[in-house]
Amino acid sequence: MTTPTPNTFAGPARFHLALHVADLDASVAFYTEVFDHGPTKLRDDYAKFEAELPSLNLTMEKVDSTRTKGGTLSHMGIQLQNTELLAAQRERLSAKGLIAYEEKDTDCCYARQEKFWLTDPDGNMVEFFVVLGEGTVRPNQGAMSKAGVCCAAPEEAAPAKQESCCPG
Repeated sequence: MTTPTPNTFAGPARFHLALHVADLDASVAFYTEVFDHGPTKLRDDYAKFEAELPSLNLTMEKVDSTRTKGGTLSHMGIQLQNTELLAAQRERLSAKGLIAYEEKDTDCCYARQEKFWLTDPDGNMVEFFVVLGEGTVRPNQGAMSKAGVCCAAPEEAAPAKQESCCPG
């Protein structure tokens, strides 16, 4: 199997799962074997796999083990193909009062994105997003949270679940 073209996938949406990892190299080696191809994006502190089967956007964020435990969930999400689909989901979920925070044209996880966040009953962050293009940094500089999510809502909008995974 060959490495998929970044940010292309079948259908209107795919599942996104972000993990905190203590050893990024070991995790990249493991998931390279699982998916039978390497990551579509790799940095010193971040890796992204775009699997075709199952349709999955899996990211790994290297963490400081003194602040956040490796092997834990960072956040979940739904990646949509375009901003029209994102707007439709935003309207639907906003009408139900479920949106915790929105971010427009933000630089997060080495990509330019538009997104909004939900918080489930257990405090897990769920992101709905569209990738607009390449970015230059992992964390959203203006939106650090204690939710354990690098690109999450500001502290006042996010649950205080654990220390931030993002560098100070």
